Amino acid sequence: MNIHLMPNQKFAGAFIQLLNEYPVNENTLYLYGRDKYIKTSPQNNVFLIDDFKNIDLGNIKGGDKLVLHGFYDRALIRFVYYIRRKFNKQLIVIAWGADIYNGRFLLKDRNASLREKLSQLRYEYYKRGIVKKANVFMTFASPDMEVLRKYYGAKGIHVDCLYPSNVDIVFLRELLKEDLKNPKVRVMLGNSASRTNNHLEMLEVLFQYKGLIEVICPLSYGDFDYARTVKSKGLELFGEDFKAIEEYYTPNNYTRLLNSVNIAIFNNNRQEATGNIEILGFLKKKIYLRSDTSLWGHYVLRDGCIMFDVLKIKGMPFESFCSFNDEDGIINNKYFSKIWDPSYVRSLWDEAFNCYAVNKSR
Repeated sequence: MNIHLMPNQKFAGAFIQLLNEYPVNENTLYLYGRDKYIKTSPQNNVFLIDDFKNIDLGNIKGGDKLVLHGFYDRALIRFVYYIRRKFNKQLIVIAWGADIYNGRFLLKDRNASLREKLSQLRYEYYKRGIVKKANVFMTFASPDMEVLRKYYGAKGIHVDCLYPSNVDIVFLRELLKEDLKNPKVRVMLGNSASRTNNHLEMLEVLFQYKGLIEVICPLSYGDFDYARTVKSKGLELFGEDFKAIEEYYTPNNYTRLLNSVNIAIFNNNRQEATGNIEILGFLKKKIYLRSDTSLWGHYVLRDGCIMFDVLKIKGMPFESFCSFNDEDGIINNKYFSKIWDPSYVRSLWDEAFNCYAVNKSR
């Protein structure tokens, strides 16, 4: 049996549907966290919990696996650290991004207090203990596996991670038919009010195109103090050509917003925003990523997507900044169409669930 520990977030419902393709007794799912997207247990193998102590581990059998969907919640980290030996390397760790980057960034942050750093050091120790017990790792960007090896001592098999998509593919195809007409080139900057988006730095770079572009900036979730700082800087530099997105959109309305842009820039210094990138790629938008991130290594170097380097924008002629041909857009569209295919997503989870049995037989 696979025992899943997963945040109760927006993609949980689609993942439960995927698990239902397997015999029900092969998977038990425990949903936790403040984001209560699922209010009641939709299946008899799905449990909503407020405390990890409520998980029944008394019936663990020799072949049971623990599937850890991200490990950034401190209560979760403590819980898994102390039970990790029960699973004897039958542990699947799924790194979401923030869980393997933000803690290490905090330790280097000169503005962080000594108390914060000492507390984080403790949890980094716990995470290393968890990772060293794991046999299988899943990541959204394949180079993140090297981060797990370098900083957390990971040894094991790597499998790409994809959750079933919530996108309305029919709606997206209809959007592709629309003729986009913006009076100025519309640039989307970042995906959230997260400091790892490095908005302020990029707003200064984009100032070279003032009067030619309109900047929209999603800031509806994350660090709201930071969001106010970004909004203030954007209005200072671009005036009415800067729009902060501070309210939550419905999925279709947010997708329509993504379709309204000509260019998307992710100055993120870690892996994040993959959901935005997938939709923008499908919609054939020009996408800029940093070439020093795992996202670049995954999408561009490994999988051949046509994306552009954020680090080259400074001093770039406006025509070069904007240019993007239809053939490159088609390459990205085909790639993201493939990874949304439910059978392809299912094949990755099959591989992860079966890895231990394969290894054991060697």
